[in-house]
Amino acid sequence: MFVKLMHTDNWEGVSNRNEVSEPPSFDEIDRAIRRLNGRNFTMVVLSTCDILTLTVAGGNDGRYLTELTVGEDDEFYILVNAGAGLEELSVVTGGQKGTVPARYCVALEDALRAARHFAERGVMNDQQTWDERR
Repeated sequence: MFVKLMHTDNWEGVSNRNEVSEPPSFDEIDRAIRRLNGRNFTMVVLSTCDILTLTVAGGNDGRYLTELTVGEDDEFYILVNAGAGLEELSVVTGGQKGTVPARYCVALEDALRAARHFAERGVMNDQQTWDERR
């Protein structure tokens, strides 16, 4: 397993009780992503011991954002839902509601697939579609 740290949020009003697992098992990662609900649980951050981080956020209305960061904000890649329309959708990440293009809202299964690949191999899943963001 390449993931060495997992951070999850747990909001109570405006206060966040950040939880850390070091190192997490894939079962813990799976449970953390499945409990994302866009209310009190809104973000799971997986980190390797080097410069890679995978974040899965949201959960409200079955919408998940999945982003890979390389370095300290050097490169960003976001998982794409190629079948999505052009509308903007509401997603809660880090306890904050925002809107994002529907193409970046993926299903739970896609977010889990990206997280499993990242946890097992330490890289993004090249069988999925990712957009580079600047």
